[in-house]
Amino acid sequence: MTLDDLFRIGQLKVQSPNDQLVKRHVILAKIRLQDAKIAIISKESRFCSAYKCIYYCALAALNLESYGPNIDRPGTEKVVLSTLGLTLGVEASLVSTVDAFRREFFMMEYSAKTVTESQLEKCIQGAESILLHFKAQISQSTVSF
Repeated sequence: MTLDDLFRIGQLKVQSPNDQLVKRHVILAKIRLQDAKIAIISKESRFCSAYKCIYYCALAALNLESYGPNIDRPGTEKVVLSTLGLTLGVEASLVSTVDAFRREFFMMEYSAKTVTESQLEKCIQGAESILLHFKAQISQSTVSF
């Protein structure tokens, strides 16, 4: 499925690229990744921070492609994260892993589930990888950070 397909079915909306919005998302992604690495914070908070780093990268990448999430539709985060392969060239296996992080994030939010050290480390590694993909994409863009 393409970004245009997601727009046609109402999952995305057309959104003019906005350098300030993209920069803000990148700043938030970097802050969240830093927070995820603070050992004195709970594993759950660190996991949430790493997950949000990934989400902010996905939002910024979508905006660079002239799209944004349609927040009037359910499943916004799942849709946004599913576009990482289209916007940043993220391999399918990592997109699938990111979706598992999303499910884990919502299980923690709604079911008070705890996270293991292994899950946390995988999410931090995933966030680092997505941020590297984003930086590589930006290096080909006219936007500077």
